[in-house]
Amino acid sequence: MSLNLVIDFPEDEDEPWVIEHKIFDVLSEYLQPNSQASPPEVALKFNELFQLNQRENEKANPEGFLWQLWDIVFNVAEQVPYSHTSQDRLVELIAALRDAHFQPNPFAELKCMGPALTERFNQISTEPPTSGDGERNNSWKNLNALAARLTRAGFGVRSRDAVIALSLALENRPHPRSRAYQERGRALNFHVPIAANWMQKCARELYLQIKSGESVQGPPWKGKRGIFDERWNFWKEQFGDIAEHEDACEDSVRAGARLAAQKMIEAESSDDV
Repeated sequence: MSLNLVIDFPEDEDEPWVIEHKIFDVLSEYLQPNSQASPPEVALKFNELFQLNQRENEKANPEGFLWQLWDIVFNVAEQVPYSHTSQDRLVELIAALRDAHFQPNPFAELKCMGPALTERFNQISTEPPTSGDGERNNSWKNLNALAARLTRAGFGVRSRDAVIALSLALENRPHPRSRAYQERGRALNFHVPIAANWMQKCARELYLQIKSGESVQGPPWKGKRGIFDERWNFWKEQFGDIAEHEDACEDSVRAGARLAAQKMIEAESSDDV
């Protein structure tokens, strides 16, 4: 089944937007399930567009093109379903850009990628979809899935994104006596799978942040930011409680929480921690 990928570009078709259309067309074609294009081939096409942009605009800032590229990549990424194989294709493309053999390689250091992804996250609603939304409001879920894949693939630990997702899912569960408790199912069934996916894909990478002391971003918990032992253990307990006792969650959500807790335990005993 093809992916329906769209970007609303400005109506003005002057030169600055022509390159963006070309970037989008190349990326959209590559991500289709029936695409035969390889990641290195697409990386080469992006480099050709980079060189074209530099030739046609003598004053062009190379970082300006990179911002355009990553903005389009992550705009498209939030439209790719979180479990779709094209999510992995995106990660493979980013690796191909970094490792491309053409010289000079403007993508070698993946400049602007991290800030562009953070900016995209900041533009997306974290609210769970209403009953009539279906899959329409899955941008938050899809982009988190990509960030977790990038972390697992070694493109840097997106601990801020992980902490936000875990906090939304596990640190704000309503008290049984509160009015919100009766309506908790919608939020839990949306946020818990996102948080669980982080642990399923990269629990080890996140746990190592405790040992390195590098994770200082994201919302605070008990007055302290980042990932630390007490918070980690709380998340693990919450996943376990959801898996065994939370009847407002769907069976698949509870199973995902159980697997997340298991991955956390495995991370604690891995050889490199």
